[in-house]
Amino acid sequence: MDDNNDDFSYDRCDKAYEKYVMDKYYEDLDGYYGSIQKFKNYEELLLLTHQEDTKHKLKNIVFALMKAVVQLKCKEVSFKFDFKLGPYESWIDIADYFNSNHVGTVYRILIDEDAIVCVLLN
Repeated sequence: MDDNNDDFSYDRCDKAYEKYVMDKYYEDLDGYYGSIQKFKNYEELLLLTHQEDTKHKLKNIVFALMKAVVQLKCKEVSFKFDFKLGPYESWIDIADYFNSNHVGTVYRILIDEDAIVCVLLN
C-alpha cells in the first residue's frame, strides 16, 4: 500500500461506511418507535386520537396520550402542561392515578419538567 494513502486505508473507509449505514438506519427508524411526539394543543390531541371530550380534561389527555403512542408508533408522547386545565398538583395526581390503576406493564405516565409524558415500556 502506498504511504501517501495511509489516511484512506481500507479499515478507516470501512468504519466510516459502517457509521454512515448505522446513522442512516437510525434516521429511518425515527417515527417508528423512536421519536418523541409533543403536543401543546388539547383539541388537536383529542382530534388526532378520536378521544371523547368529557368534563375530566386531564383524564382525556392521558387516555389520548396512550392512544397516540400506538397510533403514531412512537416510544414517547408528551403534552405540555396547560395550567388552565388544572394546577401542577392535579397533573401529578392524574399521573399517579393512571400508574396505579390503568397502565400496568405496557405504559408509564411520567411528569417531565414541563409536560406529562406517556412512555411505551414494551
